[in-house]
Amino acid sequence: MIRFNTKKESAVKQIATTLKAHFPLWDILYLNGDSMLNKGFMERREALSAIIQSSETLSVTPIYEDGQALFLKAKELGLEGICQYNPEAPMLLDTRSKDVVKVKAYQYINCQIASVRLKGGFGWGLSVNNNYVGVMEFPPHSDVIRAFSQISKQLVRGENKDWRFLEPVITCKIKF
Repeated sequence: MIRFNTKKESAVKQIATTLKAHFPLWDILYLNGDSMLNKGFMERREALSAIIQSSETLSVTPIYEDGQALFLKAKELGLEGICQYNPEAPMLLDTRSKDVVKVKAYQYINCQIASVRLKGGFGWGLSVNNNYVGVMEFPPHSDVIRAFSQISKQLVRGENKDWRFLEPVITCKIKF
């Protein structure tokens, strides 16, 4: 994330010497201009492994036979979860597929609602211990929004064209 957020060219050059980029690859969709989409996952992986020489910069991710152990390790590390592929299935682009399953390791945190988005759709700005942590963009049930709206009018401490800032005293439990 440090590399990702570095913008100045001089800082990028400096950080590139100490935090080298590494790209783990797990699938290939086209090879030499030919589509691999109709091939099964394992066949695509074999093609990928045949053309990628592991290096400091690139590697092909390992495949794990014990998905449950992998998921538990991902969860222990605080990662989002894992993807499970049907090894014989083709790749479908721009669509959900029953052949690729995301197994998510949800986490929960109690946050304070510190702001309300005024334009561009639903959004509550969240904080933990007065530190901004993100925006909740998936609205709760409409009854909750209505009740919050009534209470939040008493908590306004400022506003700009996009946000209404609140005294962060209302806590909500967030699943992410």
